[in-house]
Amino acid sequence: MIGEGHLNKEDMERISCEYKPKTGQVFLALVMFGALTAGGAFMASTNSSGARLFRLIYLRPAAFNALIWVAAALMGAMAILSVVLVLNSFSSSRRLEFSPDQLTLPRSRLSSENQTIRLKSVISLKVVPNQKHKILKIRHSGGSTDVHSGLMPSMDMFELLCEGMMQRHSELRAARAAANAQG
Repeated sequence: MIGEGHLNKEDMERISCEYKPKTGQVFLALVMFGALTAGGAFMASTNSSGARLFRLIYLRPAAFNALIWVAAALMGAMAILSVVLVLNSFSSSRRLEFSPDQLTLPRSRLSSENQTIRLKSVISLKVVPNQKHKILKIRHSGGSTDVHSGLMPSMDMFELLCEGMMQRHSELRAARAAANAQG
């Protein structure tokens, strides 16, 4: 079985690793959104002038302050989400488990409830780049699931998972095609 930091190409049949946001990144987001919330609230409470947006729209002071309060509230919501993610990463054991028959992972970033995808039910697999991360998009009979490289311990572990999933998916498709040809 492959665990944190133990990558072995010959043994990609089983992968077990943590699957959660990196605490440092989430904490940085918390600090950034917290600072933006505080700055917006301070600006809205001390502002007494209007603003011209895109040289087209003039907002009176009350309207401009309302706009700043809305932006500060949105940043506050993002800060609260960051707190929830930090607490969730400390409080629950969020793991990804891959075996020849199934993939088990948390249902969502905020959920500690797991979902299990039987590999026989996989319809398609696709790796999509997303900024500096990648996403493995899995379509299966129960819907669709995304596996995010940023939630895995390393990009190597993600690549190994993708390789194992693609190989197993090809094997299962070939076996299904052979069974259909005989029957």
